[in-house]
Amino acid sequence: MNLNRTNSIKSSESQNKSKEKLQTLSSRYEAILEAVPDIIMEVDTNKIYTWVNRTGLEFFGDDVIGKEASFYFEGDQDTYAQVQQLFDGDENVIYVESWQRRQDGEKRLLAWWCRVLKDTNGNVKGAISTARDITERKQIDEQIRRQNQLFDNVLESLPHPFYVIDANDYSIKIANTATAVFGAISEDATCYALTHNRNQPCRGITHTCPLKEVKRTKKPVKLEHIHYDKDGNVRHVEIHAFPIFDNEGNVIQMIEYSLDITERKQAEEALVESEAKWRSLTEYSPDYIMLLDRNAKILFINHTIPGLTREEVIDTSFFAYALPEYKEVTKACFKRVLDTGEPAKFESSYRYEDGTLQYFESYVGPVTKSGKVVGLTVSSRDITERKIMENELKRSHDELESRVIERTRELMNANKALRTEIAERKRTEKKLLDYQQKLRSLASDLTLTEEHQRRKIATDLHDRIGQALAMSKMKLSEIRSANANIEHRKELDEIYELLEQTIQDTRSLTFDISPPILYELGLELAIEWLTEKFQQQYNIQVNFKDDGKRKPLDDDIRIVLFRIVRELLINIVKHASAKNVIVSIERKKNQLIIHIIDDGIGFDLSNIDNVKEMKGGFGFFSIRERLDFLGGRFNVESKVGHGTRVTLEAPLRE
Repeated sequence: MNLNRTNSIKSSESQNKSKEKLQTLSSRYEAILEAVPDIIMEVDTNKIYTWVNRTGLEFFGDDVIGKEASFYFEGDQDTYAQVQQLFDGDENVIYVESWQRRQDGEKRLLAWWCRVLKDTNGNVKGAISTARDITERKQIDEQIRRQNQLFDNVLESLPHPFYVIDANDYSIKIANTATAVFGAISEDATCYALTHNRNQPCRGITHTCPLKEVKRTKKPVKLEHIHYDKDGNVRHVEIHAFPIFDNEGNVIQMIEYSLDITERKQAEEALVESEAKWRSLTEYSPDYIMLLDRNAKILFINHTIPGLTREEVIDTSFFAYALPEYKEVTKACFKRVLDTGEPAKFESSYRYEDGTLQYFESYVGPVTKSGKVVGLTVSSRDITERKIMENELKRSHDELESRVIERTRELMNANKALRTEIAERKRTEKKLLDYQQKLRSLASDLTLTEEHQRRKIATDLHDRIGQALAMSKMKLSEIRSANANIEHRKELDEIYELLEQTIQDTRSLTFDISPPILYELGLELAIEWLTEKFQQQYNIQVNFKDDGKRKPLDDDIRIVLFRIVRELLINIVKHASAKNVIVSIERKKNQLIIHIIDDGIGFDLSNIDNVKEMKGGFGFFSIRERLDFLGGRFNVESKVGHGTRVTLEAPLRE
């Protein structure tokens, strides 16, 4: 009897220790869940909240327990319909976005990850959901989308060719539709091949390469070039080039804006051809005879102006020699001849260095080539004596002339104010571009920080909780073996099965949060494991190919690439209706290339900016932004009814 009593006491003590360990483990779980910054809530099959962590109480209020989830819905939404497959037992995890009412009454957008809860018999008994407030992120995404749309609209509104050119390989990164005059732009097109039909960059004095000048001076450059359109015709262009710098002040790209000056060049050539003929005809004329271009620049004059040589007058503006009160009249006369091609006349005056005022009557005629007015001829006759008499009659109009001068001054001030406003707008645009770059950096840091936190949580689950559960299972197995008491056998079996299920759930959760294989064996094996998992879990054929070459990657790029591939595979499962998927990894020089190809329903690429299939943090826009920030590239090829091909490129570590 004493021996049985002793065994009973030992059994009781062992049970108490097991309960204490379970209580300790439960307390540890609760502490972890309370420390999580996301909202974690549990609902039964009637969508009634039965448990919520501290973050959830802070968001919904202390009275949330016992209320139906729809009590907090804001606006019409189909959230219940989206998660019904979870409660039907058809899905294990579902993602959904829903507008919810916070306890202060504010409407907030929450991203929910919902996981089904089942009893030991496999019956659905509810769900546990994790939620994160993504209101500000959605607002930022919308703002960025609008800014990019505005940039695209501005770019397409430009009437002249506009490019963004890579400073290293001369490839064209961005081009507006006005560049079509030179032909279609392929993915690897270079500026010199497109506009010059050359296989190497421009060189020499007559065709100085604008990119080389920008890289050398690190300043904007203005040059004239000869380009060839898609039909082989010569086009004279005036190039305005501007550098784009990285954070270290290195020129990484160049903006090039090309103005077609072919007609102006042809006009200048026509005027130069006429100059020789004019010299012999005008040299002995008593009048001043001049040849001007369309901008009133003097190209030829038959006599010297007192105090100036011919060389000093050539290439100066005609208006530099007229008194202010005659400039408007002169400009109007020039414009009328340029617009109509009909001759006209005007009067003007010139004051010599000794103060003498001389008046001229000028006759203006058009210079034409191929039916177009390309310049002007001006014949000026001295009418000083006549004007002296006329000026005596015009003194009464001095007040009116004064008003004209004042109005001219006001216009100049208005132009100055306008230039100031334009400069301010340019500064604002630069600040906006800087802000966009900071947003890209912030988004990348956020993704990497989240992944590092995932890895820490997964490590803790595996090293601490997983081991504790395993030890608990071993101890409980010993208790079951040593305890033959039928009365407690059933309870021990239930606890053992619960521990077994918890261990399996912990392992699954560890791999879902951050698969150890990614860090221990590398990206290739991690993606191969991921494809096998998707094939088993979703019953679609997923083939993995690797060229076997060494692919050293920085940890940040490896993490981002794995997450992108996972999100793309989830997107295929959810929306593509694909039966076969191919995931391939290869190395090309210093680049890692990943292709993801499916035979699903595809989609219209013209609506790629509006594609919303990927709602878990990596949309097509977000993928492109993150890869661009890390020095990679992202490309999508798809057609309705013909599947989709996604290509990811990322730089390898040297």
